Amino acid sequence: MIIEAHSKSTLARLNYENVKEGQIHNIWKSCGTNPYAISLASLKAKLATGTVYLLYYRSKFSNGHASPICIICKEEVEDIKHFTVRCSSLERIRSNYLILIQEVLTERLMDKDVTIELITNDDNVCQLIVDCSKFRFLDEIAKQKIETISRGLCHKLFQERTILLER
Repeated sequence: MIIEAHSKSTLARLNYENVKEGQIHNIWKSCGTNPYAISLASLKAKLATGTVYLLYYRSKFSNGHASPICIICKEEVEDIKHFTVRCSSLERIRSNYLILIQEVLTERLMDKDVTIELITNDDNVCQLIVDCSKFRFLDEIAKQKIETISRGLCHKLFQERTILLER
């Protein structure tokens, strides 16, 4: 399974390296049995597995009939990193959640340099949002807190994206 996952570009941000049979992934483990949290985790899992309908993927499979450029901000290709980290139209939603993630990192890591590297690098921020369990140096408490925060962030980002697209 891991060998096959390596060949799938859509799984690049999903931590499948540490997966063992019967083990629940952090996306699902952190949501418990709350139906609302489960629905948010489902959306988050779609983002982590690359099955969310972002314009990059739509363009890729449309034979050039669809543009990959973000319709909301019109600045870049709408891929996972753009959607989660870079879209200027979603910044006001994202910023509050990123402050919360930074607080968790500061509290749990106790290493200012690592925290700064994680929160100032777009790839790292995207990875923290999509699947923080890929950072093996994070303890379980940090992973669970970041997962809970990022699950809410992803939901709010999709909600705001939908609102902006309907305008």
